[in-house]
Amino acid sequence: MINQSLLDFAKSKNFESLSLETKEQFFKKLQDERLYPFHLAAMQELVGVENCYHSFHLEVIAHYLEECYNGNIKRLIINIPPRHGKTALINVTFPAWVMGKHPNAKFISTSYSQEIANDPSRRFRELVQTDFYKNQFPAFKVSKKKTEYHIDTTAGGFRYAVGMRGTITGKGADFIIVDDPHKPEDVNSPKIRLQDCEWFENTLQSRLDSQNDGVIIIVAQRQHMHD
Repeated sequence: MINQSLLDFAKSKNFESLSLETKEQFFKKLQDERLYPFHLAAMQELVGVENCYHSFHLEVIAHYLEECYNGNIKRLIINIPPRHGKTALINVTFPAWVMGKHPNAKFISTSYSQEIANDPSRRFRELVQTDFYKNQFPAFKVSKKKTEYHIDTTAGGFRYAVGMRGTITGKGADFIIVDDPHKPEDVNSPKIRLQDCEWFENTLQSRLDSQNDGVIIIVAQRQHMHD
């Protein structure tokens, strides 16, 4: 279970009296147990401290992602406008956080094109290769087999990126992340919307290793009443 008492202690006066070494150990434990503190620390590694800031909406989303991780939510839809940090949290640091704790976890991530799906895959790979991440999750090891869209762990886990209507034969996942499934230029086409929806229903959903315990997360800006 996620430990809420860690956050409460970090806000207390007793926290200030701790030594620097003890505080560092505390933050390491906090980042292991809570997604949002890990996300902030990870983004500082990726984009620099000057480009990181607290966002209440991301903290709320992180709470619901933790509920997915805990098995309390199996299907989650997040609708949010562009440029609000959704992909970095949901499609980069969340898989990294889960796989750091469980290197055998399996993720399939899809977006409306392979090129778009590859971008968070590259950022994920960049994150897990940092000294920060290796120190935080020493059990996580990337296998020699890795590509722009496919990263395996030595424990049998993976993060696999695919464009909508792409090939995922032979892949089974614990988590499926659908990040912007519709291309903005195509969303008004009933034919293309139907193709995307049929691929999701007939192909992507079947890739869960467990239909009862597997998690599907959809995040997108709403573009059409039938998207």
